[in-house]
Amino acid sequence: VDLIAGGAELGLTGPVIDLGDTLVVPGAERWLRLTAADGEDLGANPYGAISLVRTNLPGNQISFVTGGQLIIAPVDAPANPTAQLPFTGVDYDLAPDGERIVVSDGRTLSIVDLSGAEVGTFPNPEGISIGSVVWQPDGSILFVDLSSNVVRSVDPGDAG
Repeated sequence: VDLIAGGAELGLTGPVIDLGDTLVVPGAERWLRLTAADGEDLGANPYGAISLVRTNLPGNQISFVTGGQLIIAPVDAPANPTAQLPFTGVDYDLAPDGERIVVSDGRTLSIVDLSGAEVGTFPNPEGISIGSVVWQPDGSILFVDLSSNVVRSVDPGDAG
């Protein structure tokens, strides 16, 4: 077994991002791309620890949360974001077209554009506790209602 990249100095700062035939690794100082054949240094990691990684974005991009920011960046250059916006939620997902983001703060679902501007909010008069969110390919948004442990669906067009 040959060591392609890493060692104790790598210092993982988040989950290894599995893209099928490629792994993207957030190290303490560098991003690495690993394939079955070799490894590639993708540049500095200015973010530190990352979480809430998403890989289902159009345009060969990934997204993740770090230091109160939601980052959207190319897989090949994660340190060069195409969008960076404030994030104080508990979960998020991107629309299938990659142009809008649904954010759960635990009490509300909001839709924001890539600049971070809110374009809609779903009312929550029942005060349910909202967990994970997923923007479906058909355009609907699924979320976990933690108050009753069921999955609910909303239409983005109903956001006020």
